[in-house]
Amino acid sequence: MLNEKNFTQKAITATIVILAQFYFSINVMIKSDIHTSFGVIVFLYSIICLISFTNLSYVRDFDALQVNFTPIVLSIAGILAIQKGFEVMLFGAVVSLIADSYFAIRFKDDEDCIDYTSIEQFTLESWTQGAFIKNGRVELQIVSTVMIFMQLYFSIVGTEQQDYLSAIILGFYSMRLVQFLFDDILAVKMIQSNMFGVCLAIMGLVSIMSRSAPAFCIISVIVLMIDSLIGMAIFFNQHKKQIIKELGIDIKSASIYSDETRGHIYA
Repeated sequence: MLNEKNFTQKAITATIVILAQFYFSINVMIKSDIHTSFGVIVFLYSIICLISFTNLSYVRDFDALQVNFTPIVLSIAGILAIQKGFEVMLFGAVVSLIADSYFAIRFKDDEDCIDYTSIEQFTLESWTQGAFIKNGRVELQIVSTVMIFMQLYFSIVGTEQQDYLSAIILGFYSMRLVQFLFDDILAVKMIQSNMFGVCLAIMGLVSIMSRSAPAFCIISVIVLMIDSLIGMAIFFNQHKKQIIKELGIDIKSASIYSDETRGHIYA
């Protein structure tokens, strides 16, 4: 893949996913007490992928080990491992494996882009991305800036006090800051997407309801929920026609039906 000049987007995405797996798996091996074996397996898988990606050497057994089915199985195993004991680095490893599985299924061998559905776009876009370079969107830029830097402050404070939820929120808004300034990194888009924000908001709400969370963590979750609602509203407004089309609703028929209904009501 590294020598393929026509697949730049795919190469960048593969690099980020492999390095993420490498980083999180090493931390799981070093810091975890109950998930060390899973960290070793993910680490070995990332090394195999890295060797194949850089074309250092060809080993037939490596091709058998890094088929698309492998990250899917590892993702399921990671989700089961999280249920036995949640750890931030384990969560990162599972997310990177899920991203690997998704790109393995969606990327075609002879193409460098993906034709996304509206649901996939929701998992790859955020209402803050590229706001810095959008001319004439002053309100969006101001609100995005305030939310991102406010969340960075609260999450940094929480991370220093060893609050795991704050550490995850810190990673999320760090990626949002990258996409706020730029708008071209596919793997980062997924990490800071509207969908990830919604899932993180639900996770944060469950977390603060199940424990005595500190005040800064509660504020972060509230802001995150507001962030998610804004993201859903803006996304639906921007992709309304595509969503209606994918749901199989005829816009013209729907409008005619509504007109007839109103006529019967008034009659």
